[in-house]
Amino acid sequence: MTDFDFPAELKKIQKILVIGPAWIGDMMMAQSLFKLLKLRNPQVRIDVLASGWTRQLLACMPEVHDVIDMPLGHGTFGLRERRTLGKSLAGQGYDQAIVLPNSFKSAFVPFFANIPLRTGWRGELRYGLLNDVRVLDKKHFPLMVQRYAALALPKNAAPLAEFPFPELQI
Repeated sequence: MTDFDFPAELKKIQKILVIGPAWIGDMMMAQSLFKLLKLRNPQVRIDVLASGWTRQLLACMPEVHDVIDMPLGHGTFGLRERRTLGKSLAGQGYDQAIVLPNSFKSAFVPFFANIPLRTGWRGELRYGLLNDVRVLDKKHFPLMVQRYAALALPKNAAPLAEFPFPELQI
């Protein structure tokens, strides 16, 4: 895994905001993405916007620097709250946002935070909100963990056959 050659522009990214999935099992799989981001740049700071019920799990992932509580419950649109949260994060110096949920609403916070590189899979008309849109081929990325891991890689990179497994530190 360490021999993967990341492009220089991805290695330079210093601070990333990950919009985390709502479910604990999905968040566990997201640790493979976090590990790949650390392989890409060991000094990268990874903050995760997540539901409160995943906070304790994220605290056991050494790759995660900070957890930002998502004030809205799963399924709540709350455009005003998403705008306010995004604007509050605008001055934090994020270089990239990686949006794991495929929902339209999940891409609003990084957009309102004016994060320059906003990466995620195409879904629910997110054009404009994301500027590094990936097109999912479910035959090449059958597993959710592969889909998450692919977001650490260049846009048209081949799916990984192997990826870092989750390892919690208690």
